[in-house]
This record gives sequence, structure tokens and C-alpha cells, in this order.
Amino acid sequence: MNKAYFVSIINIYFHEPYSSLVNGMIFGVQLTSNRDFQTELRNVGLIHIVVLSGMNISIVATFISSITSRFSKLSSSLITILIITLYAYFVGLEAPIVRSLIMGVFTHVSFIYGKRATALYLLFVAGLCSILIWPEWIKSLSFYLSYGATLGLLLFCRHSQPSSDVSRLKLLKYYFIDELYTSLAAQVFTIPIIFYYFRQISLISPLANIMVAWSILPISIFGMLAAFLGGIDYYIGLPFAVITYGFAAYIVIVVHLLSSLPFSAVNF
Repeated sequence: MNKAYFVSIINIYFHEPYSSLVNGMIFGVQLTSNRDFQTELRNVGLIHIVVLSGMNISIVATFISSITSRFSKLSSSLITILIITLYAYFVGLEAPIVRSLIMGVFTHVSFIYGKRATALYLLFVAGLCSILIWPEWIKSLSFYLSYGATLGLLLFCRHSQPSSDVSRLKLLKYYFIDELYTSLAAQVFTIPIIFYYFRQISLISPLANIMVAWSILPISIFGMLAAFLGGIDYYIGLPFAVITYGFAAYIVIVVHLLSSLPFSAVNF
């Protein structure tokens, strides 16, 4: 069973634009079958959620690390490295995936030896290794977007630490502030790149990212479960597909509403 098989499983569970959204987020399938939705995503600054990113590797690594936490440090790290390597090969060795894979491998290797490697150092090593192995990536848009977003997050993203006794309203406030910082940090270097390539700037990208950020992780997790378990049996994967559909429907509604606003994006 290859990636195309699992993509077809998602297509069985979902119709457009939900199938394109989920397949893009999980397997990096381009939105060639739904140009209108692709345009809406670009207008609201959310086109990045339907391409493979380092977050996919991070989700898999975190999940595997958590379920192997009772193993020895060496066993847990080696299993995690093996799984994320297989996943990267399965979905395709594209620039964002390779960057995250290299960073993940080096992180766990340093963990095995009881050392701590800084994220900026790992990002530099990952970029250098990528260019040395695939020199053609020096002209890749996804390469620059992936590294630009990651560099912005490492340099400028700051998360608040609310106390445990704060009210739910204040927790919500902290969430919006954190997501705003995260969105702006990720776009410090990517906005100039997008402007250079597409001559477009989304005016509501920070708002759009804040509104959908919380739903990306559950779609990635439950969508993967729906695809892989659905490959075993349709009804085994169905409950996870239903959950995924709920989150995907929310994103589609947000994208439709925000893209319909006047001046959601400015073209030059």
C-alpha cells in the first residue's frame, strides 16, 4: 500500500473541498482538483496548512515518543527516529519534511548521548545538509517558506505561562495572544517571500491563523487514523473520519467567510 492508496481512502470518506483539505494536510497532495478553494486559502493566508510541513514530523515524533515513554531512553529514541524516517519516506522527501526530519533525528541522537542541541543550531545543520544533498532546493519555494517560518518562530515566538488558577476567560485571552505571536513570528520572513513570488499580501492572515490553529493538530491525528485504519476496514476508520470531518468543516467555513470579506488580500 502506497501513499496514493491512503489518499483514495480519504477521498472515499470525504467530498470536496474536505478531501483536498485533509489530504493536503496529511499527505501534501496539491489542490489541483479544487482551484477555487486553493485561491481562498491563499487569500486568507492559510495555503501553508495544505502542504507538508515540519509539523507533520513533529506530530508523529511526539506521538511515538509518548507511547514509548516507558521504554529505555535509547529504545524510545531509536523507535522514534525509525518511525519518522519511514513516515518521511512514505509521504515524500520534500524540503519541509526533510528539514524537520533532520532536526528530529539530531534532537533524539543528542538526547541519547545526554546532550542538548539548540534549535537554531539544528536548523542550520538541517539546512546545510539539505542543500548539500539536494542542491536544486536552493531554488525551491517550499524550502524558503519552511525555513523562513521556522526561523521566525525560533527567533520571535514567545509563549505566556498563565498560572493554574486563572479563569477560563483569561486562558482564552492567553490563547489568542500566543497564537497571534506565533502567527506573526512565522510570517516575519515568509511574507516577503510570498510577496516576491505571488505579488500578494493577505491582510487577515493573522486572524485566519488564530481561528484555525487549534484545529490543525486534531485533523492531522484523526485524519491519519482514518486513512490508515480505513485501509484495513472502512468501518474501523469511519469514527475517526467523522471526527476529522467536524474539524475540517470548521476550517472550510472560516476560509469561505474570511475570503468573502472585501480587501481580504491585496494583489500588486
